Amino acid sequence: MVIELNLNGADLSGLNLSSSQLVANLIEYKIDNVSFYKKNNYLPKQSIVKKKYKWHEISFARPEKAELAEILYRLGIAFIADAKLWESDQVNLVNYGIDFLIFFQSKSGVLNFKSDEDTKPSMDYQKLIDSGKINYYAEYDLMVYAEKLEEVVHNFLATLAGS
Repeated sequence: MVIELNLNGADLSGLNLSSSQLVANLIEYKIDNVSFYKKNNYLPKQSIVKKKYKWHEISFARPEKAELAEILYRLGIAFIADAKLWESDQVNLVNYGIDFLIFFQSKSGVLNFKSDEDTKPSMDYQKLIDSGKINYYAEYDLMVYAEKLEEVVHNFLATLAGS
């Protein structure tokens, strides 16, 4: 932080330039700004931080997804989490958002979750199944199944194994 003072023609008598006074002025400025933002229902962009939930080296936007990663880990299931799958038909390039790409009994499946704040567009995963790139796709409403993640995983694995 740089503080500039223009002293041209200034009379400094009685002016307190101590470091503690400068710091006090800066703190007061910050408090005034925070009060302004709260009063006007406005937050500067840099102060808006989305909470992340970490599981090992992976960051998730939702705690349930971190919990699901732990369930898959405990079951010894190979998976890729929070990924993008790119597919090209030499004309179009399609980006599939994937919460979990799961590998089980020589098969692969995509397990996605929808929530109210989800911004992922719905994609046609049937094309991936028809082309043999994945064997199964399932999507669950996170608000409905948040308390039943263990059950979701077991149902998903049973269906994937049978596909």
